[in-house]
Amino acid sequence: FNMVMALSVAFSGVGVLVIAMLDDTTHVLIPDWEDDLPQADVANEGQLRPAVGVVGDD
Repeated sequence: FNMVMALSVAFSGVGVLVIAMLDDTTHVLIPDWEDDLPQADVANEGQLRPAVGVVGDD
């Protein structure tokens, strides 16, 4: 039990150190990332709903 607890504490400490070393998020990390998103295809938007009479007819 003691070995498992020691490993758990050690890995948790490593996790805290890794999180502390992450980039600061007070500034934009990837500028204009929204401009690189693909445009939504409005023509296929109606295909998201099932056809009438198909669902629930047993």
